[in-house]
Amino acid sequence: MSKSVDKIKLVPKHEHQKLKVIPRKKLRTLIFLILVTLAILFIYTCVPRNFLSISSSKYSVLNSSSSLKDSESEEFNDYYDILNDEKPKGTTERIKESGKTKNILFWTRFFNNPDWYTGKDEAGEEVLKSVQCPVTNCFFTHNKELLRDIRKFDAIAFHGPEFRRAPLPNIRSPEQFYIFVSLESPTAVLDNLSAYKNFYNLSMTYRLDSDIEFDYGKVIDIKTNEIIAPAVNPKWKTPDENFYDEKIMQMFNTKKKPVAWFVSNCFTRSNRNKLVAEIQKFIDVDIYGNCGKLKCPVDDQKCLDMLTADYKFYLSFENSLCKDYVTEKLYRPLTQYIIPIVFNGGNTSRFAPPKSYINANDYNTPEELVKYLKYLIDNPKEYVKYFWWKQHYTIKSHPTYQYTLCDMCKKFNSESFMKAHHQYEDINEWYRNKDMCNQNSHIKFDNH
Repeated sequence: MSKSVDKIKLVPKHEHQKLKVIPRKKLRTLIFLILVTLAILFIYTCVPRNFLSISSSKYSVLNSSSSLKDSESEEFNDYYDILNDEKPKGTTERIKESGKTKNILFWTRFFNNPDWYTGKDEAGEEVLKSVQCPVTNCFFTHNKELLRDIRKFDAIAFHGPEFRRAPLPNIRSPEQFYIFVSLESPTAVLDNLSAYKNFYNLSMTYRLDSDIEFDYGKVIDIKTNEIIAPAVNPKWKTPDENFYDEKIMQMFNTKKKPVAWFVSNCFTRSNRNKLVAEIQKFIDVDIYGNCGKLKCPVDDQKCLDMLTADYKFYLSFENSLCKDYVTEKLYRPLTQYIIPIVFNGGNTSRFAPPKSYINANDYNTPEELVKYLKYLIDNPKEYVKYFWWKQHYTIKSHPTYQYTLCDMCKKFNSESFMKAHHQYEDINEWYRNKDMCNQNSHIKFDNH
């Protein structure tokens, strides 16, 4: 037998005539062609199409942990110009798939919490039903491996303050929502958000003009279970000027201290510490937390009960005076029987019932404010009138994530919302433009 062919030793002699001997050279060529064909099929079926138009060495993984230079920012924008070729208008696949499960991925942590304070690795129908959400076909997870293709998630949420701590997705569908999330005021987010242009196409923040509601609390109508506030134009019932409640009067009579303040951050842009110092010149203020001598965790129910039992007023002073930035500092005391004194940059009437709080900015000086507080202390029936609303509304204080997930799910099931064009060319301009925060207040104190 020729040296150029394989020797076949184990085949019986009578079978030799049936075998076709293949030369080694042709066999190698055949194997090579098979491997090439398999490789082409793999690339065509498994590698994302958009990825093929981009240099994989340059863009396959964008690490956001380091600061972006101008050139890097341009590269980032070039990468996400995938959106600009086919900007998500919501009129194609997303509408066609209405009614199917909407999968939402939490890409970053949220205040270092991976499950975004849902208490679960995954959340869905059960959480949505807990707040009587009209739609329940949404699934929320922080498991990036849940779907084989990252582009199959309907939306991916990024927490703005923690955005740069994790690599970004390496590919994106033009049908996909990228959500900018923040409960912090613009003064607290230090990252240069301008570096990420045309990246976000939805917002989910405390601001009332956000695409998705993300609030620090809710005011709910007791009879209808309707969410009344926060809202741009909430429909409040008219305060009852003749309101009186004997049980609340008895509570008032047990309150022996005038004002309490729970605070952990002592020096802030709003200069609230200076305002408190001025108020203390005219009335006693007990300060709990890092900035005072007293200790009691504000999220401990015993401490909240102590407010109702011992104090008449609570200082709901925000760390920044920014548009719509009204936090749990208002809603927590509203869950109790104590009158909050607010100091913020928002229109508080959009967040809480009329005559449920006292606004420091309604007064020219701390002395004027304290004069009114002492008037209420001396006239208990007038004090009691500040609780007229409790017969009509109930308060849900932070965290209220269930309502946020419900609002998100409703939006993703809304045809009009999905048809609307959503795109933030520069999220930084929207989030922290010069009109968002103004640290000047009406009430004057310490040359403020």
